[in-house]
Amino acid sequence: MQFGVVRGQSYAYASMVIAGASCISISLLGAFNPAVLTMQIFYIVISLAGIVRLFVVSHMLRVSEEERSLVHSFLPDLPRQYVRTFLRRGAWVDLEAGEVLAEEGRPLDRLLFLTSGRAKVVIDGNTAGLCHETIIGQLTFFTGEPATATVEMEGPGRAFVLQAAPLHRLLRRILAIKLALIAGFTEATKSILLLRNREAGPPLNLID
Repeated sequence: MQFGVVRGQSYAYASMVIAGASCISISLLGAFNPAVLTMQIFYIVISLAGIVRLFVVSHMLRVSEEERSLVHSFLPDLPRQYVRTFLRRGAWVDLEAGEVLAEEGRPLDRLLFLTSGRAKVVIDGNTAGLCHETIIGQLTFFTGEPATATVEMEGPGRAFVLQAAPLHRLLRRILAIKLALIAGFTEATKSILLLRNREAGPPLNLID
């Protein structure tokens, strides 16, 4: 678990605890010790309760189709038991044409998952392109630096919005959500770069 291979809240960890406690309990048949046996029984019971909790959270999680699409598109690595924890930190917002989502040079105090509609990206007063179904604010979320571009809605849209301060507190508490968010940021940034390359056209031939 110290190397990050096994999570504390996982079937694998609970199963290993049960296996270890069971082996110790069996070994007590040769030299019975009621105190040690009681401790191992507690370990087994607590681990079984943890497995039941994980199963209930994972298989009885109720999310809307919109929320399910959000997680599937932007945070596919988010463990199912943390989906509701993450979603409770944000809210769905209807966006209007002309609404500014980020302003170049100014810190962004929120993170937006744009799920519908298109937004115009402006850098140094020049339109750099359009974006849709992307994360806005991922480049500076962890650094707190000013926004690198102005993002303005071209038409109506919808986004899932999280305020930065409570989200940072959540990420400090639950590493699995932070890792899933970083993976989502990486994919969103990669998609933006690929889109910019396509919009820029074929590369210049500098050899001829």
